[in-house]
Amino acid sequence: MDLNITQITDSDNSRVVAVHNDTIYDLNKCCSEKLIAENTSNASSMANTLIPSNLKDFLNSKIDVINQSQKVMEWATAKGIQKVLSDHQSSWKIAEKKLESPIISSSKIIMIGDTYISHADRAGISPPDRPGIFFKMSQVVIGNNDWIIYPKNYYPQPLKFDTELAVVIGKSGMSIPEDQIQDHIWGYTICNDLTLSGAKDLGPRYKCFETSAPIGPWIVPKAQLKNPLDLHMEFRINGKTVQEGHTSNLIFSIESIISEVSEYHKLSPGDIISLGGPGPTTSLNPGDIVEAEIESIGILSNPVKLED
Repeated sequence: MDLNITQITDSDNSRVVAVHNDTIYDLNKCCSEKLIAENTSNASSMANTLIPSNLKDFLNSKIDVINQSQKVMEWATAKGIQKVLSDHQSSWKIAEKKLESPIISSSKIIMIGDTYISHADRAGISPPDRPGIFFKMSQVVIGNNDWIIYPKNYYPQPLKFDTELAVVIGKSGMSIPEDQIQDHIWGYTICNDLTLSGAKDLGPRYKCFETSAPIGPWIVPKAQLKNPLDLHMEFRINGKTVQEGHTSNLIFSIESIISEVSEYHKLSPGDIISLGGPGPTTSLNPGDIVEAEIESIGILSNPVKLED
């Protein structure tokens, strides 16, 4: 069974969940209930080992957490089980809980620029020899359906976007050779890289401002993507397509990008490396509803409003 992994807040605690159709499943609680149904002793403790309840431990688990989660989801979605789970608050309809961005507070958000053929074509120059690298703080990350805040002191200058395939790291490492990079990738998600394109004189602030990094709606394990370099990308504003691209147009391989980043930065579980956008883009406006979609991953949707 395919997994769409993210987190919610339940009883003031962040919990790892899987989203299937219109239902959210707390994987740790579902695992515990499955073990209880199988008459397993110490079911709660065993569930904590098999499927950690928080995202950091989940991504860093030494046990095959994907396989365990798939087994739990197959059990949880079986006929008649959903009602039992709902009675025990192990599952909710998707409208009942807010999906949070699938990051942890200590995550590094590493952004990669000048990575698509279209950028070089548009500028009329040869493709770069190396990708550009910059950063966004985890504090500026927002999740699916969260507000994008248009800074009032900048408005109405252009606020631009980019649909980006983002890699989620699952294993620590530094100076990682390209042929070992796949061992460090946990999965993929979507990033909408927002830019105050008329404020480059402000330095990093034009790229790293409040709500400038919508990420989500969930993480897809890497095994679910047959080929991450064969995915259609699309951005819509109020339902109208304004950007399209394809990951096959990346100038650099995913392995070479991550390997180069790791030469200077130790990568940790939960870190996100966003691989750049296909361009070109237009500007957003307060009142817009925007959607960044990547084939086989999902749709990251956010409304836009002017800062109060």
